[in-house]
Order: sequence, then C-alpha cells, then structure tokens
Amino acid sequence: MGWIKLHTKFLEWEWADDPNMVSLFIHLLLMANYKECEWHGIKIERGQFVTSLSKLSAKTGISIQTLRTCLNRLQSTQEITSKLTNKYRIITICKYDKYQVVEQVTNKQTNKQVTSNQQATNNQLTTAIEYKNNRNIDIKEKERDKEKEKPLAQSFFDDAKLIQEMFTHSYMIQNFCRELGITEAQCRMYAESILNEWQLTGKTHYNLTDSRSHMLRTIRCRVQKDQESAKKNGKTREERERELANHMMQTLIEINNATNNIQ
Repeated sequence: MGWIKLHTKFLEWEWADDPNMVSLFIHLLLMANYKECEWHGIKIERGQFVTSLSKLSAKTGISIQTLRTCLNRLQSTQEITSKLTNKYRIITICKYDKYQVVEQVTNKQTNKQVTSNQQATNNQLTTAIEYKNNRNIDIKEKERDKEKEKPLAQSFFDDAKLIQEMFTHSYMIQNFCRELGITEAQCRMYAESILNEWQLTGKTHYNLTDSRSHMLRTIRCRVQKDQESAKKNGKTREERERELANHMMQTLIEINNATNNIQ
C-alpha cells in the first residue's frame, strides 16, 4: 500500500498547531506496517513498526529530547502506544484503520489493450467507491457526534480534579512551562483562574483528555497574549511576572465575587 489517508478533521487535532507533533505523527503513520510481518523472530502487527529514538531523530530532523516529549504527548492522548526494550522500541498506531484502509480490488482482463472508454469507466467506478466510503465515514462520525450531544446518555468529567491530575505529572507541566517561559506557580494560577471561569459559565468536558487539552490550549493562548502585551509596553521580565501575578489574583477575586452574587 503506497498511501495513507488523513481526514480534514486532522486540522482540529489538539496538536495541529505544533509543527514537531504534526511532522512526527505523519512520519509514524507512514512508517507503520500496513500488514502483519515477522522481524528477527518477532511478530510485528499491522499498524506497528520497530525503531529507536536515534533512527527517528535522523529521519525526522527532530532532536532526541524533543522526540521524547512528543512521544509522551502522543501516548497521553492515546494516539500511539510505545513498548521499549534494551535494543529497540515498538510503536503502535492506535486506531490505525482510520488512516489505512485495506481495499482488495480484483481486475481480470482478457485483452491487453484497454480502450479510453474502459479507462474512463474504471475512473468513474473508483471515484464512486471513494465517494461512498467517505460518505459512510461522514455518516458514522455524525452519528457519533449526535450521541455525544445527548446530555442524559453522556456522563461528564469532574473538572475540579483536573488541576491535581495535571500537576501530579510534573514532567509534562515542566516541559509545557519551559516552552512558554513561565513558572509552574504561574501555570497553576492560570489553570485555577480558567477552572473558576468554567465553573461559573457551566463549561463541561466528556473526559480527562478533553478537559486537559482544552486547559492547555487556553493557558497557551493567554500566556502568549499577556507576553505580547508586556513586550509592546517595554516591560522587564520581573515586571511582567509581578503584573501577571497581580492580574491573576484580581481575576480570581472578580470571579469569586461573581459566583457569590449568583448564589
């Protein structure tokens, strides 16, 4: 099989704005075996492949340190699983069939010469099959979306548990804070402020992954906005940090006052 397919919803993927994540994930999709095989006496399933950090770094141009972070992210959002030995790493693409569909086409020809009319017919047939397959996928996805919209049939994640869960995995938060140029304390202040806003507005999430992804995206946007505003005003890093702390504290006070008024 010489191709994979990506749905347009790939643009809505939570890591779609990170070039390293996009480049790495597409590379993993292209490297995965489209059928079962044997390697050094080991059974490699469809959707799996054998590699190492050094090989991935050489082929993608991404540093080994960044690769570790990206692979941890892909595992945390259940895009892949990774099994590590002392010699190699086996990576498995979760839900591989979404990206690589096996289609068996039987084409028996009794005549070596194919007329232009036959070619046109074959092209139309292929287009019709692809349209039907894509249409079926869209229908199934719409049905799943409708199921998610049913409030009585769907339980929601308790967002109050999110902050404890996020800051328990310190390696993830450390990398995230380092990338944004903020401290863990500042990150927690952003998170608590956003969580209060969710509780005030009634924002809900279906699961931990949904809640965490939304929180990290919102923190990233607010940090970048605050940093850009501070740079335009020519403030030092210390001044920006003091201003951020004061701003976050004032935001929490305003939200708490609003909550008390509603009650």
